[in-house]
Order: sequence, then structure tokens, then C-alpha cells
Amino acid sequence: LLDDLMPTNLTPKSAPSPGLLHKSSPAPLREYTEGLPQRKSVSPKLTPLQRSHSCDALDKPMKAPTPPQSACGHPNAGQELCYLCHQRARRNIPVSFTEERRRREAEEDKLLQQFQYMKDAEETLKDQEGMLAKRHDLQKMAAFNLGVAEAVTHKKKTRDLDFHKSYIFQKRPLTPPRILKQREYATDLSGQVTVKDTVKQRRKADEEFLERLEQVQLAEDLAAQREQFIRDKQEQQDMYKNALEAQLKFKPLQVPPREPDGEVFGKHDMNNEKMADRRQRAYELFREQQDLVAQKKREAILRRLMEQREEEDVLERTKKELMDDRSKRFQRRTFVRKRLEDDWAESSKQKHDREMEERLHQLAPGALLHEQCDKYHRCQQCKRKVNNCGESNIWRESRYIPGSRLMV
Repeated sequence: LLDDLMPTNLTPKSAPSPGLLHKSSPAPLREYTEGLPQRKSVSPKLTPLQRSHSCDALDKPMKAPTPPQSACGHPNAGQELCYLCHQRARRNIPVSFTEERRRREAEEDKLLQQFQYMKDAEETLKDQEGMLAKRHDLQKMAAFNLGVAEAVTHKKKTRDLDFHKSYIFQKRPLTPPRILKQREYATDLSGQVTVKDTVKQRRKADEEFLERLEQVQLAEDLAAQREQFIRDKQEQQDMYKNALEAQLKFKPLQVPPREPDGEVFGKHDMNNEKMADRRQRAYELFREQQDLVAQKKREAILRRLMEQREEEDVLERTKKELMDDRSKRFQRRTFVRKRLEDDWAESSKQKHDREMEERLHQLAPGALLHEQCDKYHRCQQCKRKVNNCGESNIWRESRYIPGSRLMV
């Protein structure tokens, strides 16, 4: 009920103004006063009314009315507030949401921590599951590798119990001596060397023929150019000669004879000072021309000396390169010859050792079984080596076939 009397813009601790109280409806006040114990009403101290005023009283200055003791219009409450305002202030309990807000923030922080803990736990479980799966895969791979290694080791250690027949013919004809094949090889090699030399000589002859042909063509080109130059020169001389003859034939008129002018010109044009000045200029011009000629001669001599020096450097460089080339060629030939001599000496030594070994074997009273088998390189029936111990390249269906040998 007190909230209906209080406007929304007033705080709980503030009292309503009299104007606001007069504007509010009287019904709530009546209901509120009916429930309270009845007290004797005390009328406010008002100025007694006078029935009439005289004119003299009208002329006197009037006092300003004193305001009531309480601003709310409910005095005699025994306090700074009236009874109604005092009861309203007592019943208007302020509500603080600080604890509620603090409790709600604590609950939200707790929920956030629980959510973060659950998320971390899920991530940890997921990582543990991945590590466990990886560990299982590694265990399977290790077990497979161990099984394969044990199978390979067992297969290597297992002894083959199958019997593979082999035959050695005692009446087999003897292998022909090596000298026959060696002679054949020597004949082929000599034929190859002869063919190589023939091809080399033919190529060299072709190159020399081409060089001579090129020189002949170059000489013919030079002779043709010389003839063309002489022909052009003769034509130019004939042209100049014809031009001079035409000029002599159509010679222009000569200058008329000179009239004597001694009386008019030449009286004061020459004197000793002018003649001396002219001689001096002529002498200076002569000296300058001599210096210019000497300078040109010196430059020509220096240029020729520089050309000679460059030619000497080129010749010296060419000579050095030629000597280096000859030295490298000689070293190469010496190295090849030395290597061939070493190969020949090694072959001769091996041949001598082989002959000595054969001679010692021939001097021996008897030959062992493996020595008798040395002359048989392959079996007559299976065409395998004599030292074969059961290896076969035939696939058998009774044996284990690896996956790499399966054919679709």
C-alpha cells in the first residue's frame, strides 16, 4: 500500500512532498488509517479569523505567514518526520542485490571452472586414446617384423632335404687349349687395328685433300679479286683520261693580257717592315710544318714499335702454347706407353705363373676330385655350375611361394 503512495522517482529514504500527497487518491489513506489505533486529532496552529478589518488595519504591513514545522504537512510526530512518513520509512526496507550478484558470479565462475575441467578431461582422454592406439599399432608392427625376421632366420637355418641329382661325365671330351682362342682373339684384334689404321689414314687423306682444295679455291678467289681490282683501276684511269681530254678540247677562254698598272698600284704596298713581317710569318709557318711532319713521323715510328711489340707478344704466346701442347702430347704418349708396358709385364707375369702352375700340376702323380671337376665348367644335363649345392630357378608348387613371385 505504501508503494502506491510513493512515486517511482523517489528513493526509499526520501519523504513525499505535500503536493504529491494531495494529488494521490484518498482511498488508501482511509484504509491505512482505519487499521491504526485512533488518536486524538490535533488541529494545526492557524491564525484566528477576524470578522472584519478596518481601513487602518489595511494600511499596516502584513507579516509573512510562518511555514509549518514539517514540510510534509503532518506535524506533532515527535521527530523530524511525521508519523505517516516515519511508518512509511520504517516499512520501506531497502533491498540490496550485492550479495545476490556476488553469489551469482561465484556460481558462474564455478560452472565455468567445471566446464573447463570437463573440456581438459576430454582432451586428455582423447590424447590417451590416440597414444594407446598408436602403441597398439607399433606393437602389431613390431610383432609382424619379429615374425618375419624369425621366419627368414629359420628358413636360412633349415637344411634342404631334397636330393638334386647331378652328373659328371668322365668320358667328356677335353676342353680345347686356350691358345686356339687366344690366336683367334689376336687375329680379330689385329684385324680391328688394321681397319682402324686404314680408316684413320683415309680420314687424314680426306682432310688433306679438303685443305688443298680450300687453298686452291682461296688462291682462285684472290686472283679473281686482283683481276677485278686491276680492271676497275684501268677503267677509272680511262675515265679520268677521257675527262681530261674533254676539258682540253673544250678549254675556256683565257684571261686577257695584263694592262700595265705600275703608275696606279704597287707604289706603297711593299716596304722593309712588311717584307720582314712576311718573312717572319713564312718562317713560322715553315717551322710549324716541320714540327708537324716530325710529330707525324714520331707517331708512325711509335705505332710501328707498338705493332712490333704486339706481334712479338703474340709470337711468344703462340710459341709457348705450342711448346706446352708438345709437352702434354709427349707426356700423354709416355704415360700410355708406360701403362701398356705395365699391362704387358703384368700379363706376362700372370702367364708365367699360370704355366708354372700347370707344369706343377702335370708333375703331380694324381689329381683330387675337386681338381678333376675344375675342367668341367657346367653340368651336361642341368647346365649349372659344378659347385651348385641345390639352388634352382624352377618354381615348385609344393614349396612356399612368396608374395613377390605370385603371378595373376
